Amino acid sequence: MKALFSKYFIIVIWVVALGVIGTLFVFVVEPSLNPARQGAGNNSTAAAGSAPVAPVTPSVELTIVKTKAGNSLYIQWANLPGNTTGLNIFRGLKNSTSGWSLWKTLTLTPGEIASGNASIGLGRATLAGYSFYVEAISGNNNGTSTGNGAGSNPAVLWTSSVTDPAVATSTPQSIPTSNTSPTGTQTPSSTSSSTSPAPAPSSTATSTSPTPTTPPSAPTGTPYYSPKMQIEGYGSAQTNNFWVQHVDQKIQIGWQNLPPTTTSIVILRSQNQNGPWAAMLTQQNPGVNGAYSIQVVDNTLGVPYYYEMNALAGNTVIATYGPVYLPGN
Repeated sequence: MKALFSKYFIIVIWVVALGVIGTLFVFVVEPSLNPARQGAGNNSTAAAGSAPVAPVTPSVELTIVKTKAGNSLYIQWANLPGNTTGLNIFRGLKNSTSGWSLWKTLTLTPGEIASGNASIGLGRATLAGYSFYVEAISGNNNGTSTGNGAGSNPAVLWTSSVTDPAVATSTPQSIPTSNTSPTGTQTPSSTSSSTSPAPAPSSTATSTSPTPTTPPSAPTGTPYYSPKMQIEGYGSAQTNNFWVQHVDQKIQIGWQNLPPTTTSIVILRSQNQNGPWAAMLTQQNPGVNGAYSIQVVDNTLGVPYYYEMNALAGNTVIATYGPVYLPGN
């Protein structure tokens, strides 16, 4: 009996020993032979907790708003690069090899980078036949069609795709109106409204006084006159001393805030930025306070020109403005 017990006792000891050896192999030897497996669990947990966040893509939308008072180009942007200081708007004729030209520049403040909008007055123009693209820039950019001087070259941070503006026949509720000039922006305040069910009619008849209506606000901006000297519409207020633009198939030339001693102005133009310049017209007593403009009708609507204006006191040039580039319409 004792010999039998000794025999099975040895077998049990061997089984326990083999179990201990196997356990040590699984938890000690095998992980040391395969270190990649040892950190697999920790790595998967870390990867799940630190998934990269997709960057927000900048966006710019262009809409031509057509109203009875005059048309405008509405620009809305969002998520621009952090150091954006302005937007360059380029345009080019469709189905043409003439290339792109800088049309307008919007100057932005740091508070307008995340989202904002601006409206550029067009008068009766619809910009038909043009395509556009927009650049987000950082730095000064004075060499544009809306400014004076040569300026420096800004850094381009982002460029939109080429697009044709959408057209709205009337001002939609989602597009607030704005009198922002091409060199500034205005961010409208958002408003919300809720509609509640109409109350049940009362059994007792009551009389209500009519709600007074608010009279329409006086129009602002530069007036456009017909040949009969009747106002046809108003354009957005200008901030430059000198501007040239297309209005209702005409060339509008405008000026404001001239030197007090100005007695006349001379408008010159050239197909090259550096000349030679040819005098186009002379205006006596042009006015030095307020904004003034004239409209020219000739056969050069489709020809791009650079325009320059000299302010004179007698026969002496006391100020020069421009050149301002106007693409063919």
